[in-house]
Amino acid sequence: MPLPIDDEFDSIPYMKGDLRLVVHQNHRLANQETVSWDTLREESFIIFREGYQVHELIMQACKLNGFEPNVICETSQWKFIMEMVSFNQGITILPQSDLKEIDVSEGKIKVIPLIPHINWQIGIAWKKDSYISYATRTWIDFIKTKLEASKRKTK
Repeated sequence: MPLPIDDEFDSIPYMKGDLRLVVHQNHRLANQETVSWDTLREESFIIFREGYQVHELIMQACKLNGFEPNVICETSQWKFIMEMVSFNQGITILPQSDLKEIDVSEGKIKVIPLIPHINWQIGIAWKKDSYISYATRTWIDFIKTKLEASKRKTK
């Protein structure tokens, strides 16, 4: 799946997933199999600050479901967001790929799929037909090689 960028750019997608709700184990939604976006209308949100793609996706999804989220904290610190949720200070929504790092074994938090699913994708992009330094070209080739090797391992 190509990245959502203009045709004047070349790109390599390298991470994708769905957005997931993250709540404290004692939160009212913690035992749900899935949660709909409109259920989050009265929640206190702890999210990445403006400028992050996930911030924009959350704001758009809430707007599409007829509400503006009650954002009590915006930060660029992933660990701070998780600490706030683990102390039951609010909820967060994070990309599934980041959730692989969350240790849910202690049971302080629950990760729940959101309905409808919102896909998230990240990659690198550079302008076509522009100068790319040797170091940058080497880095792009390295990333391509690693991604191809990763795809072969998962097959």
